Amino acid sequence: MNRLRELLSKIDGRGYKAYKDLEGEYSFPDFHLIVDHVQSDPFAPPSACRVF
Repeated sequence: MNRLRELLSKIDGRGYKAYKDLEGEYSFPDFHLIVDHVQSDPFAPPSACRVF
């Protein structure tokens, strides 16, 4: 959870390409978040995420 929070703070105010840094897996007490693919273009199809 802290890793995701740090990444979000790091990319705050940056361009769309910075969101690629969010790809990866994040564990929380009640669920697991996997960010499979992040688009770096605001006009591209949606990014892909999974929650377990």
